[in-house]
Formats: sequence, structure tokens, C-alpha cells
Amino acid sequence: MHILLVLAIPLAALGAWYAAGAVTRRNPLRAWAALVWALAPALLLAIGQGRLTSVIVHLTLPWA
Repeated sequence: MHILLVLAIPLAALGAWYAAGAVTRRNPLRAWAALVWALAPALLLAIGQGRLTSVIVHLTLPWA
């Protein structure tokens, strides 16, 4: 559980990078989408409060 909370931000960025690839092939736009998704307040609050379910949902949404 601790490892998932530590790796949540990089995993969220990776998922958003690939999800943005379905919309655009331009790297700056994909990087912007990954940064915004990884630093979303919902994810940061879930990590800070230790809400594992919310973190997992945030990580899996780009893959859906």
C-alpha cells in the first residue's frame, strides 16, 4: 500500500500520457495532460489522506 501511494503520481502521469496519445501525437500536449492529471488536487488529497480506493480510481481512469 505504501509503495502504491509513493508511486501514484508517476503512475498517474504515465496513464495520462498514454491516454492523451489517443487524442494527439504532439509531445508537448501529451506532457501537459500528464502533468495536469498527475498534479490534480483530487489525487494529491487522496494520497495525503491515505485513501487507497480514490488513488486506484484516479490511476485507472485514463486506461478506461
